[in-house]
Amino acid sequence: MESSVQVAIRIRPKAFNDMTTEDSFLYDQTSITTNFSNPSETKKFHQVFGPNAKQEDLYSFIAPNINLAEQGISSTILAFGPANSGKTFTIFGIPSDLGMIHKVFSHLFQYKSSNFIVSYSMMQIYNEKIYDMIEDPNLEHPLQLKQDPCIGVIIDKISKHYINSPEEGMQFTNIGKNNRLANSQLPSINRSRSHAICEIYLESTTANVRGNFYKSIIRLCDLASCDKISYYTTQQENRHKDMPIFDLSLLKLSYIIQSLASRKQHFVPYKDSTLTYVLKDTLEGRTKFSIITTIYFSADCISETLCTLKFASRAKKIITQIVPYEITFAEKQVLDNIRSDLEVKKNRSKKVANEKHKKIRNVYEENNKYKSNTPYVSIKKLTVGLKKLQYKLGKKVAIGKNEEKMSDKTFQNFSNDCLPKN
Repeated sequence: MESSVQVAIRIRPKAFNDMTTEDSFLYDQTSITTNFSNPSETKKFHQVFGPNAKQEDLYSFIAPNINLAEQGISSTILAFGPANSGKTFTIFGIPSDLGMIHKVFSHLFQYKSSNFIVSYSMMQIYNEKIYDMIEDPNLEHPLQLKQDPCIGVIIDKISKHYINSPEEGMQFTNIGKNNRLANSQLPSINRSRSHAICEIYLESTTANVRGNFYKSIIRLCDLASCDKISYYTTQQENRHKDMPIFDLSLLKLSYIIQSLASRKQHFVPYKDSTLTYVLKDTLEGRTKFSIITTIYFSADCISETLCTLKFASRAKKIITQIVPYEITFAEKQVLDNIRSDLEVKKNRSKKVANEKHKKIRNVYEENNKYKSNTPYVSIKKLTVGLKKLQYKLGKKVAIGKNEEKMSDKTFQNFSNDCLPKN
């Protein structure tokens, strides 16, 4: 199945502080014309969504690729653009206007057959290292990339969570989104400091006519932004040393897109960047590939907008050759055995944890029981006893205002020590 990369442009609505440049950009449903050169330059795309476009309109652009997931055809949706242009809003959305991830979950559980298992994982790429967004909020355990001869590039030991409804999927998504690195001190407010990648795995439980089982991945990527270098003072550069690394990974991605579009270079350096290595199967053309390029017309980011449009125009020239991914019955048995072993280990660890909690609870209850059964002497009785000792010893014993309670046995030992021996 041969197809080209599907490229859409989404234009963000104008903000109150934007210096407008609407006369410099003209657009219709499939093209954008820039008037910064003479003659003006027009770039064609598959779809151009204006400032009034809804999330449903964007999803209608990628929905045909999602429908192919049950046929073993994977797909990747990539959000690319300048800072504050709407990438994260497009992928994740907000509570009142949910993004592409929620719509993919809703679509899958509304139309998919019951013969598919759905699992989910989230990762973020920060400083060229991969971290689990759900299980590793403090970025303490970087994950390793491995090359599988059949599947391709895999992320070793990343957590996969089985989900049975869109609500479960969004619960994990919100956890991962809250764990994503962001820095509100940067010029672009709440600018993401890492590339976020969400992967939804589908695996059929019934064989097709050839006796094989379909497997597919739906990958949604929200890339970090590449801001102007002139935004940062020397002090800010020292504080945010990770900024050039994002620029480097996006530069490598742009370079590979250019190489694939020109079809002149036989060797493509996917391993030069973690981002491009993770997306290797997509860039090689083994999955359906859709790019949602977000821009906005402001005088503050004209150069970024022009570079983004150039990137999208190049990506549109890439041709992909899609082949459905199937596994044999023997391979499925191996995967099922691994899954059952993991489930047994998970239940065993839960059992051990419950036993530990039970022991701790028993010790706590015994301690409270011992405290409740210990006899205490009243303050009045303690005061009388101290006065008697004071009289017998002929010494003045000060009685504080906040005397601690003392048991009968302790009080008796104290009296015996203080009284003179015959």
